[in-house]
Amino acid sequence: MAKKRKTALPRVTVLAYSRRDLLAFAESVEALRHLVEDLRAEVAALKGRKKPAAVKPAAAVPTTNPPVL
Repeated sequence: MAKKRKTALPRVTVLAYSRRDLLAFAESVEALRHLVEDLRAEVAALKGRKKPAAVKPAAAVPTTNPPVL
């Protein structure tokens, strides 16, 4: 029977002076994770959209010279 390979994840050591610092760091990482997910969703949505049709410029409005007083 073959041995199961365990996936080795990178380890991060965080030096925190207090639990409050550690909690603030963890919350920041979680917020960044949400931002990355949102950005990935936006990029995926942009790739799925078709380019908008070219907008033609409006016709020039005829102007008349104002009367000179």
